[in-house]
Amino acid sequence: MQVCTVCPRLRLRLRQCLILRLRLRQCILIRLSLRQYIILRLRLLQCLRLRLCLLQCLRLRLWVLQFLRLRLCLRQYILLRLRLRQYILIRLRLRQCLRLRLWVLQYLRLRLWVLLCLRLRMWVRQCLRLRLWILQCLRLRLWVLLRLRLRLLQYLRLRLWVLQCLCMSRCLLLLLRLRQCLLLRLLQYLLLRLRLRYLLILLLLILSPPPPPPSPPPPSPKTTTTVDIYGRCGTMKCSRANTHLCYTHLAKHYKFYLAFENSLCKDYVTEKLFSVLRYDVVPVVLGLANYTSIAPPHSYINVLDFTSVEHLVKYLKYLNNNNTAYNEYFRWKGHYRVDDGWSNISKGFCDLCRLLHRREGEGRAYEDLGGWFVKKGGCKRLDTKHWSKWLW
Repeated sequence: MQVCTVCPRLRLRLRQCLILRLRLRQCILIRLSLRQYIILRLRLLQCLRLRLCLLQCLRLRLWVLQFLRLRLCLRQYILLRLRLRQYILIRLRLRQCLRLRLWVLQYLRLRLWVLLCLRLRMWVRQCLRLRLWILQCLRLRLWVLLRLRLRLLQYLRLRLWVLQCLCMSRCLLLLLRLRQCLLLRLLQYLLLRLRLRYLLILLLLILSPPPPPPSPPPPSPKTTTTVDIYGRCGTMKCSRANTHLCYTHLAKHYKFYLAFENSLCKDYVTEKLFSVLRYDVVPVVLGLANYTSIAPPHSYINVLDFTSVEHLVKYLKYLNNNNTAYNEYFRWKGHYRVDDGWSNISKGFCDLCRLLHRREGEGRAYEDLGGWFVKKGGCKRLDTKHWSKWLW
C-alpha cells in the first residue's frame, strides 16, 4: 500500500519534472528564438545601414554626376566666354581695320588734294612769273619808248638848232652822228625785244656736234626762234656735278628741251630723253629709235614727224601760246613712272646675263661688234643729202 502511495507522487513529480523540462526546453527555444530574433534584428539593422550607405552612395553618385554636369557646364561656359572674347577681339580688329582703311582713304584723298594744291601752286607761280616777265617787258618797253621819245626830242631840238645853223658844217656832222646813234639804239631795242619774245627753248649739249655745213641765206623771222645752248658749244654754262639743279633750272625757265642723239642708229636711245621726263618739260627728240615702244604716249615731240624745221617751229610756238595743248603732254604722269636710276641699269644687265645663259636655239657670234652695231644697225650721218635737206 505504501508503494502505491509513493508512485503517484513520483509520477506527479516526474510529470512536474517533465513539465519543467518542457518549460525549460521552451525557455531555451524561446531564448534561442530571441537570439535569432536579435541576430535577425541585427542583420536587419545592418541591412538597413547598408541600405542607408547605398542610398548615401547613390546620393553621392548623383552629387558627383551633378558636379560633373556642373563642371561640363562651367567648361562650356568658359569656352563660350572665350569664344565671345575672340569674337569681340575679331570685331575690334575689324573695326580697327576699317578705321585704318578709312584713315588710308583719307590720307590718299589728302595726298591727292595736296598734289593738286601743289600743281595749282606751281601753275600760279608760273602764271605770276609770266606776269612779272610781261610787266618787266612792258616796263622795258616803256623805258625804251621814253628814252626814244627823249632822244627824239633831243634830236628835234638839235635839228632845229641845226636848221638855224645851216651854215655851220660842225652842226651837220653832229646831226649825222646823232642820227647814227639813234639808229643803233633802235636796232638794239629791236634785237632785245625779239630775244625776249622768242626765248622758249633750251639746248643742253653734252658732246659737241660735228661742224655745220655752209650756212644758207637767213630765213624769215616768223619761222625762227631763239635757242639757248649750254655746254662747250654754247655761251651759257651749267655745272655737270649737280645735274638736278640744272634740270630744275630748266623746268623753271624753259618749256622745251632738245634731246637730240649724237648717233642716229636703230634702237639707240640715251639718258637725254629719260632724264628730262621726270621734270615738267616737253622733250623734242631726234633719233632712229621706236619712241612709241619705250616712252609714254604723247610725252615727247618727234622731229621726224614734221616735214621741215619751219613746221616744227610753228608747232612749238602754237604750244607756247596754247596752255591747254601744252599741258596735254603731261597727262601721262598720272599713269606712268620714270625709273632711270641704277635699278633700271642693273635690270638690263640681269636680263642680258639670263639670255646669255639660256641654251635654247642656235648660238651666234659677232667678231666685230662695232661693225654689227654701226653698219648693220642702220646708222646715218647728219651730213648726208637727206638730213641736210631736212635740217638746212
